[in-house]
Formats: sequence, structure tokens, C-alpha cells
Amino acid sequence: MRNVTLQVAMSELSPYPPVVAFLDERFEGLGHRTRMIVGCCLFGHDRWMALHGREAEVGTARRKRRLQAIDDLLRSIGGVGVLVYADLPSELLTPHEIDATTDIPRMSRIDNVWSQLTLSAVFASLAWLQHSGVSVGAVNLYYDRRDLTAAHRTQFENILRQTLPETAKEAPIEHPALFKADASALRFDTIRGVGKPVSWASADAFQCGTDLAHHFCAHASAVIGGDQRDACWYGITPRL
Repeated sequence: MRNVTLQVAMSELSPYPPVVAFLDERFEGLGHRTRMIVGCCLFGHDRWMALHGREAEVGTARRKRRLQAIDDLLRSIGGVGVLVYADLPSELLTPHEIDATTDIPRMSRIDNVWSQLTLSAVFASLAWLQHSGVSVGAVNLYYDRRDLTAAHRTQFENILRQTLPETAKEAPIEHPALFKADASALRFDTIRGVGKPVSWASADAFQCGTDLAHHFCAHASAVIGGDQRDACWYGITPRL
């Protein structure tokens, strides 16, 4: 499993800003393998709520220009985009395969892989902010709605609410040269699946966010190793 980061400045952030994160996933066939991709886009919460309407510019851009439109949006609003992907033998992802753990008595194999990659994307995104010196407080996370079992959803949220903040607090102690930000206030407030907008209504801020993650995933091949790869690596240090 690897992750690829599209890094752009998160402007106008206070030392401990609330952050909003949006996630979506995509499957791509690669012969006898299947690539599962999860995209995560993070923004300062207040700035996204004020400017999320600009996400429509991504959907209306021509396909060849859409990745550039995503980049323009991340730069103008101030955000970070991260892709995490795994290339798996296709036979591992058969539709009716069931997995189980001590804490989760029953979950589909695809949901199992989805939750692992989604957690990896969130860990990687917040780790990049911490590495860049951005101290984050509350995180509100929205993902394209998925029908997880109750036990699976509980454990998925427990990792976000308990394991991730604990890991983030330990990181600067164990690796002070790599992780510069204070993670003492990091916590997850909202964790929620988001449905598609109905045909007669405009998308709300959260649906716009997951739609942006959808478009990001759709252009994963260009970010991961395509012709436009160099254009997608910026590494600009966030401005506080």
C-alpha cells in the first residue's frame, strides 16, 4: 500500500483550527489485480463552509482540465489532498466474501479493505499537517456513505477517536525531527457518511466535499504515476 500526497498551502489557519475532511473511494481493474483508491481532501472548516460553492468549478471543467481545477481549488481555498491506494489480487475482493475479527464478528471483505484504506488516508493526511507544523484541534470527517455493520462502524470510529489522537500525541515525542506540531488538542467531533444530493436540490457543503474527493480519486492514475505527476507535487509549507 502506498500513499501519494497533493500538497498545497492551508492558508488563514489559527494555531488550533477546526478542520473538515472529505473522503471517497474508487476501484480500478488492473488485469488480475484491483486497485482500490481512497482520496482525502482537508480544509480549514470555516473557509470551506464559506467557499464550498466553488467546488462546482471542478465538476464543470473539461476532463483533461479537471485535475488542474482540483489543484486550483485546493490552492485558492487552502487545503491538502492525499491519495492512498492498494493493488490487490482481484480474487480477494469477491462480492460475497465475509471477514471477521475479535471485535467485528461479521463484515464484507470489501468493507474491511475500505475501512483500512480510509483510516490510512486520514492518518497520512493529519501526519502531513503535523509534519508541516500545523496544529489541529477538532476534525469533522465526512465520507461517501457506506453500509457498514454496527460493530464495524463502532470500531472504525474508535480508531479515529482514540487510536489516531494517541498516535499523533506520541509522534513528536518519538520523532521530534519529523513531527513539529502540537497534537494535544486533536480530536474527532463529527464522523458521518454523506449521501448523494437528490435530483431537485443543490448539493450542500458536505456533499460538495465528498464530490471533490470523488473527482480526485477519478484522476488518481495521473497523480500516482501518469504524465501529470510532476504537476501534482508542490510541498508548500502551510502558512499560519
